[in-house]
Amino acid sequence: YYKGICEQYARLVGKRQLMPPNPLLYLASVDCDAYARMLTDKPVDFEGISEHLCVGVEALVRAGAAFLVIACNTGHIAVPLVRARFPELPVLHIGDCTAAAIKASGASNVGLLGTEPTMREGYLKEQLGKHGIATLVPESEKDLTQIFQYIMDELGFNVFKETTREFFVAQ
Repeated sequence: YYKGICEQYARLVGKRQLMPPNPLLYLASVDCDAYARMLTDKPVDFEGISEHLCVGVEALVRAGAAFLVIACNTGHIAVPLVRARFPELPVLHIGDCTAAAIKASGASNVGLLGTEPTMREGYLKEQLGKHGIATLVPESEKDLTQIFQYIMDELGFNVFKETTREFFVAQ
């Protein structure tokens, strides 16, 4: 995420005198394995996940962050707790940014592929809906599970197999 943020910032701001600029960023990362385990537990412990993610947010608040960007669809599960616990911290919601890009493309119906909680729960679909965006997800339990498995086994490790691409395109 960091590399992408710096590259986009440099494109938007442009080269200064000697080099492309980097934004002042505070980055907090939490244990993704613990996070994934909580996401795969049945039933999913959304409160525990939110608490886990808020550990990173608390570190950012202590560092003096001016606003929060959660660079993960599923991480937006924690937005209600973040807003309750840190009401002074503005949150740039991925659903709002995504909706702006969708609207700019002229679309109003989109497919959403992600972790099982992201596809099943309403936290992202509802945020998109506030902007008039209808969101579709696969209906098959088998497909939902397989998509999440590909994320954990391949995409999370920057592995992009052709057979996996074909599966996602078919969705």
